[in-house]
Amino acid sequence: MQIVGYTAEDQLMNSSYDPEARTIASTNKWRSAGDASSSGLWMFRNGDFTLVQYDVDASYDGKEDPQSVIDYQTGP
Repeated sequence: MQIVGYTAEDQLMNSSYDPEARTIASTNKWRSAGDASSSGLWMFRNGDFTLVQYDVDASYDGKEDPQSVIDYQTGP
């Protein structure tokens, strides 16, 4: 998968808030088969929510196989 840039949205689909972890999670199914999707995880720190994980499955192949395109939670 090739990434050419990012955009920001002020609304999330299918989101949930975890008050103990202070995170917001969101999942967006691109079609009803569920094989193409995106999901993100935002963490509250320094007074704002920041994106720390973003996974995308753009394969449309009938299988769920997301790839991480942003991962600021796992060290190298």
